[in-house]
Order: sequence, then structure tokens, then C-alpha cells
Amino acid sequence: MKSTVGEPRSEPHRRSRAADRLWPGRIAQRSHGAPWRCVHSWWLGGLRRTLLGLDCTRKFCAKRDIMSALRAIQLMGVVAIGVLTGLACLNNLMDYNSNFALVQHVLSMDTTFPEGTLRWRAITSPTVHHAAYWLIIATEGLAGVLCLAGAYKMLLARKAGTDIFNQSKNLALWGLGIALALYLIGFMVIGAEWFAMCSRRGGMGGNPHFESSCA
Repeated sequence: MKSTVGEPRSEPHRRSRAADRLWPGRIAQRSHGAPWRCVHSWWLGGLRRTLLGLDCTRKFCAKRDIMSALRAIQLMGVVAIGVLTGLACLNNLMDYNSNFALVQHVLSMDTTFPEGTLRWRAITSPTVHHAAYWLIIATEGLAGVLCLAGAYKMLLARKAGTDIFNQSKNLALWGLGIALALYLIGFMVIGAEWFAMCSRRGGMGGNPHFESSCA
């Protein structure tokens, strides 16, 4: 008998081994005598599911490969608040006198209805007016910076585990808290209720922040 040890394998044998690596399960299907068209249909079905995005295998649809919808919504909310407060700060700096006049009228209560009984709360000091206005600008700027910086940290940790992602929210939570305090305490409690700016004659002068406080 002629020995075959060390001889190169035939071309059909190499093609068969290559096909076994290309189509997983072909060996098992072939050993049980399944028709070739069953293996062929299985392979085409898997390819079709992969192309349509329906084959959620470990390679294509791992949990950490795609940012979840909840994380995306949180990130968009933080970015929106950061842009809002940042633009408000920038507008107040670039057009200082326009909104300062509104703050001055609110604090001095000189445009409220004359028959009002709350005008004893008015503050007429120009120094206090400028200080209050600068406090609003600084608070808006701080909230905007913290929200945008927090959004950047959340974006970097979007594929991380739950604990790491929650830790990345710290700056964003501080920014959201400061923005919430400014609008609830500064505009609604102090401005709208204490200084009765919703009772001003002629409205809020078109300022969206003060108008939303009186809605």
C-alpha cells in the first residue's frame, strides 16, 4: 500500500475544508445526510437577517455598542438646558441695557398697578438693581457651563456601565439644579410673586423668561 503521509492534500479536499469554515454547521448537516439546499437556505436566511439588522448577534447588537434611548434622551435634555441658559447669559452680556431696564422696573415696582397694596416691597437702589442683574447673568452662565460640561462627560460614558454613567451625571445635575433654582426661586418666587411682576402694566416687555414665570 502506498503511503500518503506528508503528501499535499488534493484541491477538492481543500475546497471542502474552506466551505466548512465559511458555512458553520455544514459538517453537522452533511454528517446527518441533510440536503445541501437546506444548508444553503440557512446561510441565505442568516445573511438576509444580518443585512436587515434582524440578526442580533454578539458582533452586531452588543448592548454597549449602541447608546440606549433613555441615555440619549437624558443627554439631549441636558444639552438643551445648557444651550438655553448659555444663550441667555450671552444675550444679557451683549445687550445689557435692554434687560437691565426690565429688572430695574420689576425691583422698583414702578410699573405695577397704582391700586396695588404690595408696592411697599419695592427696592429703588440702583446698586441693588445692578447686583441682582449680574447675579442673574452669573447664574445663567454657571448653569450653562455645568450642563454642557456634564453633557460632554455623559457623551464619553454613554457606552459604559450603569455606575460609571451615573457618576458622569454629577456636573449635569449641578447645572440642572442651578438652572431650576434660578427659574423657580429667582423668577417665579422672587420676581413673579414677591415683586408682583405679573401685575406690571404692559406685560413683561417681551422677555421670555419673565413671561414664562407668569404663565
